[in-house]
Amino acid sequence: MSRILPFPACVAGFPGVASIYLMKNVVIVGFGFMGVMHAQAYKQLPNAKVVAIVDSDPPRAQENLTKIGLAVPIYKTLGAALSKQQVDAVDVCVPTDLHKKYATAAVLLLMAGGCAIAIT
Repeated sequence: MSRILPFPACVAGFPGVASIYLMKNVVIVGFGFMGVMHAQAYKQLPNAKVVAIVDSDPPRAQENLTKIGLAVPIYKTLGAALSKQQVDAVDVCVPTDLHKKYATAAVLLLMAGGCAIAIT
């Protein structure tokens, strides 16, 4: 099981937590089923905004973005997204066996005061 959820930065969507802790600019890594589900959840949060998608299959990611009415850039690498977007949170929505691949970038973001989410 993978869990990277430091308090208080990663509390968006958890009941009973003050809205001042909600993340703002989110990059979703992996935009298949789970990434789409997370994007739809972020659309419901007043202080959260998906600013980019990272996916190895940009045409599929674009199709999924269109289906949910979201227009954000798609990057093939997390490094590219982090270098071009102001990011407060990285939401890792790839299969569990790929979480480790994104852990280093997520930890660096955490060290800079951001948030990383990788829940399975």
